Parts: sequence; C-alpha cells; structure tokens
Amino acid sequence: MNKWCLWLVIAGSVCFSSSPYAQEDLWDDQMEQAMEALRKADLPNALKLATIAVRQSEYENADRHVTSLALLARIAQDSGDLSGAERALRRAIEIIDRVPGPMQQDKAVLYNNLGSLLDLSGDLPAAEQHYRSALALHREIRAVRTEDRFSLLVNLAGLMERRNDQVGARKLYVEAESLLPNLPVAASITLYNNLGTLLQRSGNSSAAQIHLARALASLPPDNSQPLLRATLLHNLGTAELEVGDLAAATIHLHEAESVRRGRLGDRHTDTARTLSSIALLLEKQNNPQAALKVSRESSAIIGASTAMT
Repeated sequence: MNKWCLWLVIAGSVCFSSSPYAQEDLWDDQMEQAMEALRKADLPNALKLATIAVRQSEYENADRHVTSLALLARIAQDSGDLSGAERALRRAIEIIDRVPGPMQQDKAVLYNNLGSLLDLSGDLPAAEQHYRSALALHREIRAVRTEDRFSLLVNLAGLMERRNDQVGARKLYVEAESLLPNLPVAASITLYNNLGTLLQRSGNSSAAQIHLARALASLPPDNSQPLLRATLLHNLGTAELEVGDLAAATIHLHEAESVRRGRLGDRHTDTARTLSSIALLLEKQNNPQAALKVSRESSAIIGASTAMT
C-alpha cells in the first residue's frame, strides 16, 4: 500500500524588495535560489543556500528566521539528514514560542512538519503528539489555511491507520474529504488513494475500489506522472482482484507492470509487488503454470533486494 505524507513550507513569508542592494534582498536572493535548487533536486546546493539564508536572518525578524529554518528542514529531510531536519524544526518552534500571537498558524505548520518527520523516523507516539498539537492550534485559529488543515488531517489519519485505529483514521479522512472542493487535484489523488487503501485493509474492497478509481480518474490526462499512475493502477488492480473483477484487474495490473518495468527496471521491488499481484490473478484465471513463473520472478527480486540490505 502506498501513502503520501504531505510537507508544508510556511506560506506567505518570502517577500521581494525593490531595492537591489538592501540587506533583505540578500536574504530574498538566497531563499529564491535555494528553492530553485530544491525544485531542480540539486540538494547539496539547496542546503548550502538555505544555510546561508538561516545565518543571514538570525539577527533580523523572527518571521524570516523561521521561514529559513523551515526550508532548511525540508531540504535536510530530502537529503536524508533527518536529525538535521528535526533540529531545524525544533529551533523554529522555539523562536515562535517567544513571539506572541501572530505566528500561531506558522507554528501549527511546523508541528505538522515535525510530526511528519518523526512519523517517517518511526517514532509514532511522538509524531502523534505533534500532529495533535497542530490540531489544537487549528482550533484556536479563526481562519486556518485549507491546505494546512488537509495536510494535517491526512498525516494524522495515516498515522492512526498504522497504529491500527482504522475507525479513527477513516473519520479523519472523511473530514479531509470535505475540504477537497477548495484544493488542487493532487489533494483528491492523495485522499482517495489513502482512503481506498484503508478500506481495502479493513476488508471492504468494494468501497476501496470506488475510491481508488476516483484517485486514478483524478490524474491529469497528460501522463506527466507515470510512476504515480503506476502506483494508482497497482492499488486499484489489487482491489479489483479481491472483489473478483478479473477483467479490470488484468488491464490495470498489466499496465502498472509495464510502467514499472520501463521506469524502474525489472529488479525493482515495486515491480516485484505488481508481479506478485499478477501471479494471484493468474491463479484465479486457472493458469497455474504462468502464475508459478511470475511468482518465482517476484520472489527472486524480493530475495535479491533483501540480501543487499
């Protein structure tokens, strides 16, 4: 099952001054360059630029310093430096604690980000604590940004599911679903995929099929995200397999296999997972010899991957 954990960078804090030589322009330039490097996946350069921005903002206003630290944390996480990301987020929260009132919405974002980071690190109790701290702040704030609320609900729902509280997770997903009309299409893909996989895990594959089909239908038609499409095809195909819709499962699982082989290669574990589902499909289609062949290929890929770790 595939989940997405959403990370929010504090919105509205990066401003651009008209004076090319003002001190704040140096910070603006460093932040703009750091974000551009992050967009290009040039993580070493992004980390260097964000670190400079943090230093430049340290003795300026708290808003700039917190924004710099939030970006640094995002880059550090993407670079695999989870401890560095955690330090930056905790430092940003400490700064906001000294500023009354105006930055509480930003503090909620940081709590969500820290919860996401701890969730990724496997510290689920601490992650839940920070998610719920963000939720408590949302209740105190009159106008919470819709994307902030959605991200928090989805993150907390995913954590509750992993802690086997499927009822609590579903309630959070349903609340998040009510926000979709005001959000980009990517939010619909995330929500319907996560809710669908939760329902499938709960044994309600018929309802799961409906939500997973919605996730797939929400994808832009330009095929600009082939690996995401492969994930959604795989998830939908496994739900269809479980409810006995073998014709649809055949179409979706074989397309997922084709994309994953082409993009990830024949030895990738995601390819192996789709092959495992195809093996089950072939068994249900009374083709045991083909099923055994595909199952052996899947097992060999997983075995090789396990041996390398």
